Amino acid sequence: MFVYNLYWNAEKSILLYPKTEKKTDGKFGEFHKGMKKVHFCKVAFVSVLNEKEELNMNIAKEILEKI
Repeated sequence: MFVYNLYWNAEKSILLYPKTEKKTDGKFGEFHKGMKKVHFCKVAFVSVLNEKEELNMNIAKEILEKI
């Protein structure tokens, strides 16, 4: 994820997985590898299905809230 941050000139990146159990998101870690600019990376989980076992139509909103 750190390399993606460098390639795309992004400050934050998230490795996103579908939520299958009671998983909790990680916290953003700081990575800089001797650089002046600090990059942040974390692991996050999102539910693909809602409570009714239907496609989660709010998935985009949930992903953006994790940033």
